[in-house]
Amino acid sequence: NPMIFMVPTMTTKSADTNHTNGADWLANEPNLAPERWGRGGKKSPFDPCPEGWRIPDVTGVSNTSVGATPFYKPTAGASIPNNYGGTRINRNPYSSAAIGYTFGDPAYNIGSFANLGVRGGRNTIEATPAAPDFNAIDYVYGGFWLGALGSNYTGRALRTEIQYIGNYLIPFSSNADPYFAQNCRCVKVKYDENGNELGPIPKLQVTSLSAAKATNVLAKSVIEDKITQNKFELFPNPVKRILYIKGNERVKEYYYQIYNTAGEMVKSGKFENEQIDLSSLLSGAYLIRINNSETIVKIIKE
Repeated sequence: NPMIFMVPTMTTKSADTNHTNGADWLANEPNLAPERWGRGGKKSPFDPCPEGWRIPDVTGVSNTSVGATPFYKPTAGASIPNNYGGTRINRNPYSSAAIGYTFGDPAYNIGSFANLGVRGGRNTIEATPAAPDFNAIDYVYGGFWLGALGSNYTGRALRTEIQYIGNYLIPFSSNADPYFAQNCRCVKVKYDENGNELGPIPKLQVTSLSAAKATNVLAKSVIEDKITQNKFELFPNPVKRILYIKGNERVKEYYYQIYNTAGEMVKSGKFENEQIDLSSLLSGAYLIRINNSETIVKIIKE
């Protein structure tokens, strides 16, 4: 039952008494069953959203990735009124207690969020309080769950955080224990033309082809030359550190551009001795373009 509050037996890892990230309620093994948060395509059994809706997924698990969540907005700050155009709703004109926020600015129109509090809430970064009160409702560090499991932590979930005293919003936050009973925002499930559920990354927009006949037709020899230049092989894929390229004798040098799934270029340069070091990249999916070619290859960084 996704509506049952599951009280953990401990709030720190047994190997580290100073660890404040929270503990898994299912097992001590890290990163176990990530699909319980909705990752991997199938809706999680812990997802309280009704049929046809689900907790929003994310495009990645990096605090620096552009567009990591559906609630991302390019901004230099975290202030709700100044950076997100949100309006604080107080309990009454004579009280500073917030009952929620509404985001109606055209640049960030994500709706309204009620401050219903968090059962068992605490600040995991500052470890306050060290022993959470599972019967108390915290109205300071609010937020709502995302369908993502943080890497390298035991059962650590991610959320969008709203701090009601400081008036700030963090679209992608790991400041939450997995047992928190807090708000959920449901998104409507959409499907492609084959009936498959669409993920968090929008499909590429395909422009309709013109019915007009092409005027500048390439000669067959030119086409064959372009095909030859674009022939190359990248391996291994998935790659842990060194990515190799196998090309052809007619192309002596290979230059590359690597983009994340949000379309942001994260690395560029030249293949040296037909190899590049990708150890600086975070784990995930990337797109690589060789010699400004129209061909783009997807690679997986482990």
